[in-house]
Amino acid sequence: MSSIPLHAPKIGVESDYDGTSLAEIFVLADAAGAADNKATLLSSNPAQDATGVSANGSIILTFDNKVKAGVGSASLNGEELGPIISGKTAVFKYAGLKYNTAYTFSMPQGVLVSRSGNPVDAVSVNFTTMHPSCLNGLRSKVVSRSKV
Repeated sequence: MSSIPLHAPKIGVESDYDGTSLAEIFVLADAAGAADNKATLLSSNPAQDATGVSANGSIILTFDNKVKAGVGSASLNGEELGPIISGKTAVFKYAGLKYNTAYTFSMPQGVLVSRSGNPVDAVSVNFTTMHPSCLNGLRSKVVSRSKV
């Protein structure tokens, strides 16, 4: 009885289809069920109307289903941001925001889509960055420690 090698070369081409093949037998996911999936926002970080948010960081959106890039872009007070996507999470990095300032993150419908292609609803998150006085306390602790 012959055995199948564990490290056989790949044969075929890449495709956008989920599934696998063995010889001429193809195992595919059920496309009909996947077409009904829609990704719904579960949480955002920062949360809606959060205060004391870092001036350098990320807006993290977590969904109930996997997402991928769609069409268009999100923005933070008019500045375009692109997503870094991993499974059910989309991360929008930002840097250099002004302290103690209100910001609005806006993502129009369709910037992200579910894995089955359904557009994700628009998202808007308002937040305010930290006050610079928060840094003064931290700075004084770092300076006093460095003198020890």
